[in-house]
Amino acid sequence: MRRLFVPPQLLPIELAAFSDIPASLRELLHLQRIVPRGDVTLDDALDLADNALAVARGQRDRYTEALINLCRADLFHRLERWEDALDALQAAVQWLQYQVVPTARYNEGIALYFEAVVHYILHADDKAMQHFAQAQSLLEESERYWMHHLGDTVLTRCQAARHWIARLVDVRGQTRPGTSTIIVPLFTPAAGGYAPEIDALVIDLGRLRLPVSMVDVYARPTWAPLDLETVPLLLPRPGAYFIAVRIDRDGAFTPESRCGDAVLLEVTTAEDAADVLATDTPQSFVRESQGRIVFGSGQRQGFAHKRRLLLRAALLHGA
Repeated sequence: MRRLFVPPQLLPIELAAFSDIPASLRELLHLQRIVPRGDVTLDDALDLADNALAVARGQRDRYTEALINLCRADLFHRLERWEDALDALQAAVQWLQYQVVPTARYNEGIALYFEAVVHYILHADDKAMQHFAQAQSLLEESERYWMHHLGDTVLTRCQAARHWIARLVDVRGQTRPGTSTIIVPLFTPAAGGYAPEIDALVIDLGRLRLPVSMVDVYARPTWAPLDLETVPLLLPRPGAYFIAVRIDRDGAFTPESRCGDAVLLEVTTAEDAADVLATDTPQSFVRESQGRIVFGSGQRQGFAHKRRLLLRAALLHGA
C-alpha cells in the first residue's frame, strides 16, 4: 500500500460543488461543516452523512445521494476503509454520469479522481491510471466551461486537481510495492499564502536511519537492537498527517534552512494541516544538553504540529 497524504483542499468534501443540493438537505448534512473538528469525530461525521443519505434516498433524489456518497467516500478514506470508499465512489459515479448539467460533470470528475486516488493507494495502478485519465478529461472540460462562465472558484479547483493528478502520475515509479516511502504534498509559498499548484514529494524512509550507537542518546528506548546497525528515524504512526512546505528564505522554520529547502511537518489530521498553512509562523529549534535537536511544536487553535525533517534542496529531485 502506498502511504499517500492528500492535500486538505484536494479532498472530495472540499472540492465538490454542492450548489444543486436542496437547501433542506444542505442544512441536514451541514455540507462544508461535516469535516470533523473539535468534539466531532470521523465516526460522528460519517453518522451525519449516513443520516442525510437515508433522507435523500427517501426523497428519491439520486443526484443528492451521489454527492453524499462522495462525502462518505472522503470520510471512509480518512478512516482507511478502502473498500467502503470505493463502493461509495462507484455509487456516486453511477448517478453522476447520467446528469448533463456542467456542475454534475465537474462532480463526476472529482469522484473519478478520488476513485483513482484510492486505487493508487492500493497499488492498483492500471485502474488508477485509467481513472486519472478519465478525471483529467472531465476536469479539463469543466475548466473550459467555467473559464467562459466566470466560475473562478471551480476553475481554480479544476486546475489544482489536474496539477496534483499529474504529479502523482509522475512520481508513481518512485513508489514500487515493497519500498518504504511516503508521498506528501509540497506547498510553495506565494504572495498572500501558498501557490494553488501542489507538488507531490516522495520521501524514502529507508534512507532515514539512525546508528544503533546513537539510539540511547536520541530516543532512550526500552529495547535495544542486537543485530541491526541502524534503526528507522521516522515511521508514520496511525492518525498522523504529513505535509511539506518549501522554504522561500534563509532561516525560515530553522536557522539552518536555506531558500529552496523544504520542511516536513507532522500534524494530527488533514484539517489541522489546513490551519497550519493558514496561520503558521516559523519557530526555532532547541538543542538539548545531550546534543539532541528538537523542533518546537506549534500550537494553533487547539491543535499541535511538529517540524520533523529539514530536506535540502538538492534532495528534492525537482519537485
